[in-house]
Amino acid sequence: MKSKKKVIKIVVLCLFVAIISSVTTLYFCGFLFVSNDKQKMLGKASTVYDLIEKNFLFDYDESKISDFMITGMLASLDDKYANYYKNDIYEDKKMNMEGHTYGIGISAIPYENSDNGLIKIVQIHEKSPAEEVGLQVGDIITNIDGNDLKEHTYEEAINLVKGEEGSVVKLTVLRDNSEIEFNVERKNVELTSVITENIDGIGYVKITDFNESTSKQFEEKVDKLVDEGVKGLVFDLRNNGGGTMVSVLDMLDYLLPKGPTAKVTDKNGKEEVYGYSDDECVDLPMVTLTNGNTASASELFVQTLKDYEKAKSVGEKTFGKGIIQTNYELYDDSGVKFTTGYFSGPYSENFHGKGINPDIEVKLSDEASKKLVENDLSIEEDVQLQKAIDTLMQDIK
Repeated sequence: MKSKKKVIKIVVLCLFVAIISSVTTLYFCGFLFVSNDKQKMLGKASTVYDLIEKNFLFDYDESKISDFMITGMLASLDDKYANYYKNDIYEDKKMNMEGHTYGIGISAIPYENSDNGLIKIVQIHEKSPAEEVGLQVGDIITNIDGNDLKEHTYEEAINLVKGEEGSVVKLTVLRDNSEIEFNVERKNVELTSVITENIDGIGYVKITDFNESTSKQFEEKVDKLVDEGVKGLVFDLRNNGGGTMVSVLDMLDYLLPKGPTAKVTDKNGKEEVYGYSDDECVDLPMVTLTNGNTASASELFVQTLKDYEKAKSVGEKTFGKGIIQTNYELYDDSGVKFTTGYFSGPYSENFHGKGINPDIEVKLSDEASKKLVENDLSIEEDVQLQKAIDTLMQDIK
């Protein structure tokens, strides 16, 4: 047992070294001799671990010590976007960034913001198990595998939906005041992040988030709209909280003529171009739709199109998140994330903390905004979309 704890002690110390970066050799001889602040910090942590190992009265979990050390380091940064992910959570995060998940293929919100776990379906992903069995947007999930969701929290209910690939979950759904039961097999689902519609010759393109499969979906679906002969494109970025930088840069490359698409400034103030577009582009009038939840990568999409004077924006001021986070995978398949730079459009200033004002401001009512979140806002009720189409028609004429 004693030798096992010595090994664990070494692993914990190595974990510190890996996260903080290489330091000069540490010398131990009863106490720690140091030559810089990093060694002092590591030495202090090692001393506390020694004290716990030798003197703590009760049993303890060594893995919790390492988890809390990392969590504490990130918390000390005062970076609200910094996170530590245990290996199972980090695996799920990587899958989501890649545009996949294990599940039934729905996006959902709490039903009427209630305190219980009732789930309202707001999106059915294409070619998903949910689509195959006939689940619909607007369905209310009330029971999962015999668990009454009124007796659970929303987070607990979402975890009940999840499970291993190939397993089956039994759902009870409320639809039009009638209860319907579904048996749904959990599968590896590609998340649908681009939804399109041809609205009387105008291509409507809703982008829900940016993951590694978004750019492929985007090009395929916009190509289809162009083949159908649409006269202009509306890109809906409302309630899009962002995602991976690579995907948005690929999409801008597809839309724009030759030139830079973004710039990034690091901690030392060094600025560099972060993406380039080739000379092939989509030659159609464009408009973007934004609101207060348009953030991060989606703001870059909007701003870069503005920089090239390719698209006016309609709607409301954006969120204002112009900082980039980087994920780092650790030796045990866990991961950390923290802020590493500022980003902006290629010819404009950083918008962090300021947001991007629309060229044409149009506000939605509270009721319409609620329906937008629930994917239940009709074209006739959507005054922002109507204004975007009107703006396009002026450019088309």
